[in-house]
Amino acid sequence: MKKPVLLSLLMSLFVLSFCTKTDKPKEPAVSDTYPVAAFAFEGNQGPAPVTVQFINHCEAINLDSTYYTWTFGEHGPQSHETNPAFTFHNNTNQLINYPVKLTVLDLISDLSQTRTFNVPVNPADK
Repeated sequence: MKKPVLLSLLMSLFVLSFCTKTDKPKEPAVSDTYPVAAFAFEGNQGPAPVTVQFINHCEAINLDSTYYTWTFGEHGPQSHETNPAFTFHNNTNQLINYPVKLTVLDLISDLSQTRTFNVPVNPADK
């Protein structure tokens, strides 16, 4: 009598395992904390003109669906590269801080974030 009970239990588990409802894969939760605009830069030492390399440290749910807009200076030229380089000039006698703005747009969620840092540029040697 133990064998039929055990066999019945095993059959029930087998049928149950194939007949249970399967959930659809869940998409990552879209949050107002994504995307995150973040970057660093290097190469601004020395006298102008200097070519500064920008290093993208952005975070997004899916980086393949992320659009970048870099703006160099007040209303200056733009780039949509991931890690652009830009040459700054300074023909004054004083240090100039150029604002560099990065806007990151997640094309899936349509959420964006903007971050601005000042890039100090030394005057040119005269």
